[in-house]
Amino acid sequence: MKNEVIDFEPVFQRMAERARLRARLKRLSTVRVKVKRVKKTHCKWGHALTPENVYLWQNTRICKICKKARSQKQIREGKIKVF
Repeated sequence: MKNEVIDFEPVFQRMAERARLRARLKRLSTVRVKVKRVKKTHCKWGHALTPENVYLWQNTRICKICKKARSQKQIREGKIKVF
């Protein structure tokens, strides 16, 4: 038992296969995100995401109508003070 030779090759093969699968899944997930972003034509509340109604912030499209409504609501509730 002391001089027994252990073959680690199958272990290394499984590790390499898992690494390849992880890399492949990572590539596929980034592709899916880009496809969703292209297909999205309306915001959560149904406003059209046209160039006139959208501005970019940190690589995200934001609906100007919804943003304006949110800030007006926060002003009414006293969360934002306007001087």
